[in-house]
Amino acid sequence: MGKYNDVINEYLSEPRRFADLINAGCHGGRQAILAADLEEASEHVQNGMRDIKKRLKSGETCAVWALENQENVDYEMPYRIMRYDSMEYDRQVRNIHGRKREELLAKGLKPSRYAEKMSGKDKLLPVYTVCFYHGTEGWSGPRSLKEMMDFGKERQGLFPAQFHDYGITVIDASDESLAERCTTELRYLLMALSARGSRRRMQELFRSDEFQNLDQDTVKVIAVMTDIPEFMEKMEQYKNDEGGYRMCKAMEELKEEFREEGRA
Repeated sequence: MGKYNDVINEYLSEPRRFADLINAGCHGGRQAILAADLEEASEHVQNGMRDIKKRLKSGETCAVWALENQENVDYEMPYRIMRYDSMEYDRQVRNIHGRKREELLAKGLKPSRYAEKMSGKDKLLPVYTVCFYHGTEGWSGPRSLKEMMDFGKERQGLFPAQFHDYGITVIDASDESLAERCTTELRYLLMALSARGSRRRMQELFRSDEFQNLDQDTVKVIAVMTDIPEFMEKMEQYKNDEGGYRMCKAMEELKEEFREEGRA
């Protein structure tokens, strides 16, 4: 995992930001998920660890939401997410088997593979895995398992109809409207990410009123994601009287440094 994924994982693990990204990217900004209803559920999986995994419990609704952060386009992403989700469902099924085994033993009955299997009353919790792509270019990878397939030219119209597809949801940081649907400080990070392609746009953004009272976590993640380490090195100089951080002062100093480098 690269430095960008490391820092974005830590930032988005905070429940308010996690819920904000899912609501903005999957629900059009509607507050479908509340931070108070989320609990940590991250765990190691085969060959690694899921980036972020939360368990949602709201009233009678219970589900698993997971986030896979991606700094490069991965043309295996539908397969990867299907595999992760399958492993989560497998874990749930095994838990049901274990619970039934314990119930049989408590009744003095002999457990059996058939008796431990799921019944019509047993249900699984739905798993929703979202890919958050924060690369500098737009997402060009497949958004479904079907897009990864080679059905052959001769029978192109015959077999795909019988193919059981597996689609994925990709939240692309280059979508400028994404930040507008956010309600937390996450919106400032998303605004900075969408402006990375133009230094002029980034300077204008950091001089705007919205960027003159940012929290420390957001300043740190912006510094890493926009490749401006000077923000981290001189953070205390950019503090305002309210305890927040002013990005305009940082940009003025950087602008002068760029001039000096140009003269040299």
